[in-house]
Amino acid sequence: MKAEPIAARSWGELRDLVRTAPVDEVVELFETGLHARIGTASLMAAERLGPMRHPGAVDIAIRALDSADPRLWTSSAIRLLSLARAEQAVPALARFVRTPGAGGTGALEALVRIGTGEATAALLDLGRTAVADPALAGRPGAGALVWALSTTGTSEARDLVLELTRTMSAPWDERAMWAVARIADERFEPFLLELCAGPYVRQGLSGLERTATARSVPALRLRLAAAGDRAVRYSAARALAHAGAAAASALSPSAWWNRDAEVPVRRATAWVLGRTGAPEYATVPGLTRLLADDDPGVRARAAESLGRVEGARAAPQLREALATDPSHRVRARAATALGRLAGRGTRGALREAARRDPVACVRDAAHAALRRL
Repeated sequence: MKAEPIAARSWGELRDLVRTAPVDEVVELFETGLHARIGTASLMAAERLGPMRHPGAVDIAIRALDSADPRLWTSSAIRLLSLARAEQAVPALARFVRTPGAGGTGALEALVRIGTGEATAALLDLGRTAVADPALAGRPGAGALVWALSTTGTSEARDLVLELTRTMSAPWDERAMWAVARIADERFEPFLLELCAGPYVRQGLSGLERTATARSVPALRLRLAAAGDRAVRYSAARALAHAGAAAASALSPSAWWNRDAEVPVRRATAWVLGRTGAPEYATVPGLTRLLADDDPGVRARAAESLGRVEGARAAPQLREALATDPSHRVRARAATALGRLAGRGTRGALREAARRDPVACVRDAAHAALRRL
């Protein structure tokens, strides 16, 4: 096939040609498109030949990467090797990533897709090179390398990503930040806190949900108070819950909470206090105060959280809420919470609610709590 007639064809004509032509002609079209930089033709051919793992097409693609010829349409060659999962192409793909001026993102994605032990070893070797060579770590494709390393699931890859976070000269793309958040352990906590101060707050909080310690509590408390986005607010709340007793102390009424805080913040505070695992002396006073809040949503979350705190210290407040709160949501949550607590008078309060409460969901919750006791 000549380049001129191919270039003159419309997109629809090329599509029909790739679909219906014999395989050998499609291979010829692929090679012609690579050399003539007819990206549409070569990419369409790659989409058909790649899943077939056509050996001739794979060889053409590998030679195109090794030639280092800037006139070649290498993105189509990389796409074919990725679809073919061609393990024999791993060395060529790794060399291509190291080539100055080459766009290595597609080659890295191809290595991830190939997914063999040799491909993983190549990614780790690229990671070690990036850690040792700041020039490579600062290239535009550094974020793609971080993402690729994160997919390997190895401890060495996590260590390499940690080193790259310490030498990051320009922000990576969003996909790389999500990848770091997924593999982060407590060593990444300073980096994740930095993300929370910038445009990647969601990724930073996602990582802190599994890694936050007492060190993160002040920043997370401020993020909880300032977040206008519900998803961000509860991500900060989950990170605070992971931080444990330190978060319970920071969110206690004497330290921070007050009635001037916005309702969503008070609701999130009530949610956190029941999930820190802190002892009852650190959480019950704050939750008791929230149980008297003007907002029924805050009271409902406080009642639920009181049921998660070990010990019977909160039982009297929950019995009072079950008997007198005007919101059926609060009464139902109080009944459920009482089903987790032991205490004098608990069964009697639940039996009374199961018989006399005017709202069916409260009666059902009281019956379920009695069965649990």
